[in-house]
Amino acid sequence: MKVAIATATVALVLLVFALISFLNYDNFLEIQSLRGPTNIIGVVFVLRGIGDFNSFGVFRKKSFDKFSTFDRLVYTPLCFYLGISLFFIASEWV
Repeated sequence: MKVAIATATVALVLLVFALISFLNYDNFLEIQSLRGPTNIIGVVFVLRGIGDFNSFGVFRKKSFDKFSTFDRLVYTPLCFYLGISLFFIASEWV
C-alpha cells in the first residue's frame, strides 16, 4: 500500500511539473511568474541526474542490479535532458 501511495505521489508531482512547463512554454498564458518555478524544476531534474553519490545518478557507486542499469541508461540522461530543456523553456530564447 505504501508503494502505491509513493508512486501516485511521484506521478502527481511529475504531472504538476508538466503543467507548469506547458503553461510556461512559448508564454502560453502570458504568465511571467512561471519562469522561476520552471527554473527550479530544471534544477531538481539536473540534481537528480547528478545523484546522491550512493545509489543513483552520475556519481553513484557501481552496482549491477536492474534499477542501476536503467538508471545509467535511461533515467540519468532523461533527467539531464529535461533539466536543460526546462532552462531553455524558462529563458527568453524559446
